[in-house]
Amino acid sequence: MREKIGLLRTVAKPEDLAFIFLSSHGSPRSLDPNGVSYIMMNDTDLENQNTRYVTSLQMVDLVEDLKREVRALRVVLVIDTCFSGDATSVATGAKRLIPIGGAAENGWGAASVSPIAAELASGTGRAIISASRANEESWESSEFRNGYFTHFFLEALTTNKD
Repeated sequence: MREKIGLLRTVAKPEDLAFIFLSSHGSPRSLDPNGVSYIMMNDTDLENQNTRYVTSLQMVDLVEDLKREVRALRVVLVIDTCFSGDATSVATGAKRLIPIGGAAENGWGAASVSPIAAELASGTGRAIISASRANEESWESSEFRNGYFTHFFLEALTTNKD
């Protein structure tokens, strides 16, 4: 992940839109002595808290690295992991996109999608789309051979809506 963020550091220009999609596993704050949630990589060592710390990526670090290192003025981060909503809680200056139905109806308490989309279209803004809240799991499907969120997100992107 850090290598790919490093690539974005060198190629993304202020006028670009950086779109980062991450599908993996996540751990809750409750498993960490300092209350930090993690994104697990394919080589994460889960033997103990120390090995998890050095072989995975803290969600707060991912968000801060993108904020600090990527020069694009428009950044969209999509995360399909358990507890991925934790990335939105540490993202200062980023907006959360909420499910259809609105914040009032579902308790998400975030801005609506339209102003965020308009802000991104106008040339500035950062958004995080997460598969789950900070305290929720994100589910996988053996039928789809993917997470439900990833499957339906990709389906929505590839469906032709006349």
